[in-house]
Amino acid sequence: MNEQFSNEEWEYALVEGIRKILPEPILVERTGGVLEKEHGTDILITLPGLLGKSYGIAIQVKDYRGLMSDGAIKQIQKADSWNNENLTIIDKYVIVTQCSKDDHPEDFQNTDGVTILFAEQLESLLKDIAAGFIGLDKN
Repeated sequence: MNEQFSNEEWEYALVEGIRKILPEPILVERTGGVLEKEHGTDILITLPGLLGKSYGIAIQVKDYRGLMSDGAIKQIQKADSWNNENLTIIDKYVIVTQCSKDDHPEDFQNTDGVTILFAEQLESLLKDIAAGFIGLDKN
């Protein structure tokens, strides 16, 4: 898949896959594009809360190879700009499709409250998505 998908194509594929494994009324949407400069988010997962409040999970997708810099982490930190009286960002992720966890120092693996999903964790997520598409139980 890494050979066939560009960064943007990964975003669309992940949105569709995550929609498949999360129950309604959780909203999964691609938010990348022109306004991404403001909020740094490619994918926003919105979970309903009580009394009209919602909670968000912001995701930045990168197709980096080798050692990644902290640029994606800085980018997804902008997701806090989503915060308002109706939405609060509760988690931030950077998904790197080709970087290996083993190639990165231990202190780089969870930086500034951002969780990084390296290629190995992405593979596990994709297996869960595939199981959801064909109706298999993950266990």
